[in-house]
Amino acid sequence: MSQSLRSRLTTRSLLQFITCAVGSFAIFYILFSRDSFYQPFLKAMSVTDGEFGVLYGVYGWIAVISYPIGGVIADKVSPRMMMFLSFLGTGICNIILGFFPGYEVCMVLYAVMGVTTAMTFWAAMLKCVRIFGRNIGEENRAFSFLEITRGIASVVISFTIVYIFNQFADMVVGLRFVIWFYGSLLILLSIISLLVFDKADEEKEMRDSKLEKEKARLLSDKSTVQHVADLLKNPDMWLAVAIAFGGYNIGSCMGSYVGDMAGRLFGISVGGAAYIGVMNNSCKPIGAFLGSFITKRKGPTFVLQSVTWMYVSFC
Repeated sequence: MSQSLRSRLTTRSLLQFITCAVGSFAIFYILFSRDSFYQPFLKAMSVTDGEFGVLYGVYGWIAVISYPIGGVIADKVSPRMMMFLSFLGTGICNIILGFFPGYEVCMVLYAVMGVTTAMTFWAAMLKCVRIFGRNIGEENRAFSFLEITRGIASVVISFTIVYIFNQFADMVVGLRFVIWFYGSLLILLSIISLLVFDKADEEKEMRDSKLEKEKARLLSDKSTVQHVADLLKNPDMWLAVAIAFGGYNIGSCMGSYVGDMAGRLFGISVGGAAYIGVMNNSCKPIGAFLGSFITKRKGPTFVLQSVTWMYVSFC
């Protein structure tokens, strides 16, 4: 880190960054921890593989609907308040999930988390990252900083929590500890988010966003609907969607494979599968750093092309 950057990195801006980095990892952890705790979830919730899959289907459909709505809401509602509600809502859902209620209640919890992690969180978090970047004069690199730190935080915290999980004789009790830990962490982050992002930063961000939209509107004689129609006709956009879908789909399938390693296919212990699930994420900070480094020198097209060929080779 350069000396000029260190001089601009105040305590408040550092807390803003930590809230975004740790929060963007912690808010999704329990939802996507099946790669580490697949068998404990099945036992604790008394569900079959199919029923567990339905829960993720409910979450997925709610999230898909919520993402575009969240972008609209983020332009009108304070991102600080949206972050607060997202962390608090997801944290409370995690605490309730830790009691392992009935299947119908679990379905409601997964649906609610589809809203709190997509509609109210993601767009607001991106705005807060922009606020942090502007405060330290590094808006262009703020997202790279976020991904690297988010990956490091996920590895350090996840390994620690999995180690503690393995100290429990009963894996259901251990899983309850994991869920409640992340629920408590999210509730703490909800309070911190209210304190570190102030109204002056938010008002400036919203003014700048409105100015950018107004400039775009003045420079174009097309309506929003026409712009969307043009995008839908653009083959490059569909190619980008296919690449993103393929990458996320492979990542999602990996979680299921790791979960099946415990017992039925490879005979690995539940604790061993938990460690493998964490190791599966340990290369993310390295990938984020390399992606930022190579993109800066070779361009995004080169990176997407290379990653796509890697996906094809692995499959």
